[in-house]
Amino acid sequence: TDLAIVLATSPRAGSTLHCLLTGRFLRTIPELRGELCALSPEGTAIAWERRGHRMRVATLNGDVARTVSLANDLPPLTAKPIVSSDGRFVVLGTERAATGDPKPAGVALLEVPELRVAHVWELPGGAGVS
Repeated sequence: TDLAIVLATSPRAGSTLHCLLTGRFLRTIPELRGELCALSPEGTAIAWERRGHRMRVATLNGDVARTVSLANDLPPLTAKPIVSSDGRFVVLGTERAATGDPKPAGVALLEVPELRVAHVWELPGGAGVS
């Protein structure tokens, strides 16, 4: 990020923030658990947890601002979320859609911090992103 901060996340231990310039540990955010994470240029932390198919947004001071289940909207994620340069959107790649699954598979755009699905670009034949 522009803030020289790195975010590391774990499904059990939550997330940690570290300063790249000094190498110092900054903070732990236990509630921000997940397998995939991203950090916006302004410092909004985003993490996706496979168990429960939940996405969370937190501030740099450790407050979880929003938790949303994506189970009814998208297949599970396969690629690291990418935050737009203005920090208003996150781009997600999803797994291949299961046979008969009405959820669109492909590339999804979510609004931050609401985590509302803004658009999904479906890939041909229900293909996912790998």
